[in-house]
Amino acid sequence: MPVVIEDVAQACRGSLERGVLMQIWRSSDVIGDIPWVTKKALTVRGVRMQELPTPGFRVFNGAYDEGTGKLEQWDDGVFPFGHDFYIEKRYQGLDDMVEDPEVTQSLATLKAAAMEFNFYFIAGTPALGGFTGLRPRIMAAEWPAACRINLESAAGDSLKVFASAANTHAFLDGVHEAVDAIGGKVDAFYMNRNTRLLFSSALRRQGLLDTTKDVFDRQVLSFMGAPLRDVGVRADQATEIISSTETCGDDGTDGTSIYAVRYGTPNGDESVKGGDGLHGLQMDTPQIYDPLNGGEMEARPAYIRRLDWPVTITPMGDNYCAARLYGFSMTAT
Repeated sequence: MPVVIEDVAQACRGSLERGVLMQIWRSSDVIGDIPWVTKKALTVRGVRMQELPTPGFRVFNGAYDEGTGKLEQWDDGVFPFGHDFYIEKRYQGLDDMVEDPEVTQSLATLKAAAMEFNFYFIAGTPALGGFTGLRPRIMAAEWPAACRINLESAAGDSLKVFASAANTHAFLDGVHEAVDAIGGKVDAFYMNRNTRLLFSSALRRQGLLDTTKDVFDRQVLSFMGAPLRDVGVRADQATEIISSTETCGDDGTDGTSIYAVRYGTPNGDESVKGGDGLHGLQMDTPQIYDPLNGGEMEARPAYIRRLDWPVTITPMGDNYCAARLYGFSMTAT
């Protein structure tokens, strides 16, 4: 049954495992949003409806036409995701250290891993070495065209959201269209920092912005009951995961995107079949461990620590669980 990382962390008996999960969750709202299914398998397969059957009327004493529609098989494989880092032997037990270097490097590794996960969640592909993210999935031909909402003009120019009140309303109409495309229910909106700030500004002016607090006492801005999430930057702390320089139809580079996502909900079935919405699949929860069990590395006077997490994301039930709104610029000109 799918669970979110908060549930897993609260159920952990060991303080180390709980600390790992809480740090990853603190560093990535995305990971905290996703409902996780744990399966001891490298590949998960299922079947979803591609074309529906055609019911109809019959004449009395006649028979109904038979039709089964068309099913498609889906499969997603988990990808090992993680990092090795070394602890210099002479750094341990020093009296002048405010924080244990192992703790510092562990926290840095978990934060960097969370940031890279966010990148793959949006833009990842197997060609880059990881799972397929939302952008390549949604823009693929097999994904429903209704889940691609392009706000560009007929000439390919991006919609300038703050150029006029009409443009702002056209943008908000596009957001509603994206939510409608995924079944009228949205669990999160994902965007970059600038878009989040200006999207919330537009909502505030219309009296549509909701504000709450999360478990870390951080402010959460929401619309239609769903949080506005800034997916942030990659682990280099500079490269935006969702940029404000996406190429538009007129070859201009002033566009950006928002991703609306509907997540799956627990349905009482411990297998992945029958699930609906976007899910995360993992072989196990993320762990940091010592593969040498306290032993010193042979190649250097250091100890090794390893983060390992076989993981992927996948839609279940149907592909109407994520939509991309694009072709707009959060500017006036």
